[in-house]
Amino acid sequence: MNASVGSPAGARGGRKDGEAVLGVFDRDVSAANGRVVRIRPSRASDLDALRLFYDRLSDRSTYQRFFGLRPVLFDERLHPPGGNDIRERVVMLALDHLEVIGIGEYSRVRGRDEAEVAFAVADSHQHEGIATVLLEDLALIAREAGFRCLVAETLAGNDAMQLVFRTVGLTQRTWYEQGQVYVELDLAGEELLEDNAEGRDWTAAVASLRPLLSPAHIVVIGAGRDPWSVGRILLSNLVSSFPGRVSVVHPTEKTVGGVPAVAHVADLDAVADLAMIVVPAANVVCVADECGRAGVAAVVVISAGFAETGGDGVNRERDLLATARRYGMRVLGPNCLGLVSTHLGLNATFMRQSMTPGSIAIASQSGGIGIVLAAEVAHRRLGVSSFVSLGNKVDISGNDVLRYWADDPSTSVVLMYLESIGDPRRFARVARAVSRRVPIVALKSGRSEAGKRGARSHTAALATDDVAIDALFAHTGVLRANTLDQMLDVAALLAGQPAPSGRRVALVGNAGGPLVLAADSASANGLDVVELSAELQHRLRVLVPDAASTSNPVDLLATVNAESMHAVLGEIAASGEVDACAVVSVNLGGEAVTPWQLDWTDTSVPAVAVLLGGLDATGTMPTYPTPERAMDALGLAATRGTWLATTADERITDVHVDLMALRRQVRHSLPAPPDGLNEPAWLTTADTFGLLETLGIPIAPWAVGRSGRECVQHAQRLGFPCVLKADVVGVVHKSDESAVVLGVASAAMVRRVVSGFRHRFGDRLRQVVVQQQAEPGVEMLIGAVRDPAIGPMVVVAAGGTEAELLGDRSVLLAPLSAARARWALERLRTFPRLRGFRGRPAVPVDPLVDIIGRIGLLMATVPEIVELDLNPVIAASHGCVAVDARVAVAPHVVYPLRAMRQPHRPSGAAALTAAQIGTNGRGFDGPRRRRSAR
Repeated sequence: MNASVGSPAGARGGRKDGEAVLGVFDRDVSAANGRVVRIRPSRASDLDALRLFYDRLSDRSTYQRFFGLRPVLFDERLHPPGGNDIRERVVMLALDHLEVIGIGEYSRVRGRDEAEVAFAVADSHQHEGIATVLLEDLALIAREAGFRCLVAETLAGNDAMQLVFRTVGLTQRTWYEQGQVYVELDLAGEELLEDNAEGRDWTAAVASLRPLLSPAHIVVIGAGRDPWSVGRILLSNLVSSFPGRVSVVHPTEKTVGGVPAVAHVADLDAVADLAMIVVPAANVVCVADECGRAGVAAVVVISAGFAETGGDGVNRERDLLATARRYGMRVLGPNCLGLVSTHLGLNATFMRQSMTPGSIAIASQSGGIGIVLAAEVAHRRLGVSSFVSLGNKVDISGNDVLRYWADDPSTSVVLMYLESIGDPRRFARVARAVSRRVPIVALKSGRSEAGKRGARSHTAALATDDVAIDALFAHTGVLRANTLDQMLDVAALLAGQPAPSGRRVALVGNAGGPLVLAADSASANGLDVVELSAELQHRLRVLVPDAASTSNPVDLLATVNAESMHAVLGEIAASGEVDACAVVSVNLGGEAVTPWQLDWTDTSVPAVAVLLGGLDATGTMPTYPTPERAMDALGLAATRGTWLATTADERITDVHVDLMALRRQVRHSLPAPPDGLNEPAWLTTADTFGLLETLGIPIAPWAVGRSGRECVQHAQRLGFPCVLKADVVGVVHKSDESAVVLGVASAAMVRRVVSGFRHRFGDRLRQVVVQQQAEPGVEMLIGAVRDPAIGPMVVVAAGGTEAELLGDRSVLLAPLSAARARWALERLRTFPRLRGFRGRPAVPVDPLVDIIGRIGLLMATVPEIVELDLNPVIAASHGCVAVDARVAVAPHVVYPLRAMRQPHRPSGAAALTAAQIGTNGRGFDGPRRRRSAR
């Protein structure tokens, strides 16, 4: 169909804006078979490659694309003469190396806010998901351009293309006419599109990691004559552990470490799945290129000397990734230890420490911490399923290995040491999905580094970098450990037992002092040492000495043995009165004793043991050297149990508001950015109040005046006393600038205040807001900030001018459920003020919960809002009302749904939308669910 003049409703800017949108869609993705494919907009220089693509199409594929014989393909039919214009026509390409293997395009339908799409995929690359990726991109670009829907025509026999339309994740309307199928894809819905894209990307990413974590043939490049070199130690570990084939590449030697060697990768008689590169950094790119040309699927770069060294190392790392992308290879590292897969018998590291097979998977960004973790798991007799040293994460990241481990039957808990989170928005989706199946325990360094961003509003000052990481982990169910000991302690608990389903704990021991310490530590970790029921205590008395205490803690006295301890624990666990049990036992004799046999087979109530005074034990129950470490582990594990319980039925707050209309309202209010900079700008008070009222947020009655006379009229209508606020360019905190006057009691006072505003602020005074003075109540702050990396976060805190001073806040990722909003309020130290403090009336919490949920939805739906502040919201017995608010906005750049790590990737503040988390609050759950949560 022919394109027409004009623009669809809500379209952004001109061709320059369109180029900015298209620029971020130039990237690499994993195809369904795990191979890496380049996706990018077409260019004028592609004309010859496009002709070659269509020349190579089979007659069948040509007929399905053009509904007839191959037409004459003039230049303008292959590529838009003036370049891609998101409002008119866009052509997207898929490339394997430099060869075009797929084309997707849309053209605007004359006179309507819709665009027609068409696709063609090379015969040798069909059924690899290429058309689906192109359709995902075109849908996002068209939506950003303001189109309402995509339309397509396909032959009734083209089942593959019809399947793409059905499964992409857009609501469709289909009808048939004269052997052709007509499809209309609604662009308004985002949820299913993004979830389906994530599912396809998940499947592709897991497939791309199989050559890395399940190789059959490994080649080592860089092992030399020195038996103590890194390369030779790695080769020795491989030869002694790996049952598959191991090859060596060496330029001169015929054998290395007893393994036959060839001079080049291409000289191998069979293509290797995985290459271990241990050559000097300056040679790595050339070696990677040789691997790519030979068809190697993945490489592990042990060598250091890349981005971690700065300077030339940064360029070297960029060239390494570009080389890997050119051949579709996955890269682990550089600057890493390698990897271990115990179920394969694979030790592809240069570590001396071997790992015992087990169920703990470990990913470490630091090589040094990786070595420490390997030594510690061996010392604690913990088993490992796999170990991956991420290094510089040039390509493979924690997100990738998490997806692999989610359905790995040999993995029951994942440990991660992270120094950075390269793509937090993707981490939010992946980790949340994985956490529903497998517990994740993370140690994130850098807690003390805060306040990198300049705080503009109260909300921004309260949402520091580390607080954002806490919010990210809390949302995703990731358990954040504070120390290496705590990370390994909770791993020992969760490796063989479920997380506690609640926070009730029973303490059973043979000495009162250690039991008291355990009770204190339990309380400090949010655990509840509940008193056991009279019925249960009666049953226990049959099993314990007469002088024993059975209320909880249960003190069985010095004469207890392991068998009696087991009997008491079993009775308590079966009662349903506790969610976890802990043994606290001391070697009271002071001499070596026979180790206790502590096997625990209860599948619903986890148990731990604290052994003191030289006491030792064997069996399945995890043991700890102090009560504090045991309770730390139980408390963190109970956090997982709570998270699983709340996310199972969680539902995102729903409002009967046209959120997309709100986004259009905000986009139309965006100021023109100076010199192309996307700097935030604050909306006027009137625009802010209007936006929030449309959202359903209660605002104290208000009006805007520009003269003393108008303000007097508004004040008389609203009633005295009232409040006058100066809306001043560049002023965020009005009270700091004396731009707020309370208790205005007469018309004369209104005129004096307005005159004072004019004198003080001059031309910067935009308008004066006249507002009904709210009745006293509890002041709260409800705000939001869009973190450049993590996305939108909602902040709930004590309100008023002292919000930052009090520092009492909860930070959550948006959108959020009513349960999470209520949790955010209840965890505040100042929450008792809402429940009625020192005789004051209690304040209903539900209206506050509703406001928090609405703000979360707004931030998740309108990415142009970068900061929002309702401060204060006054909560009283009759309800809640916001009396002041501010909103900062900035242009937003849309991002593709699927992308691998790029040599250069913009880091814009893209929204973590309701779709990305899931409108029902559960969020994306992976492509399939084969395992139940632990």
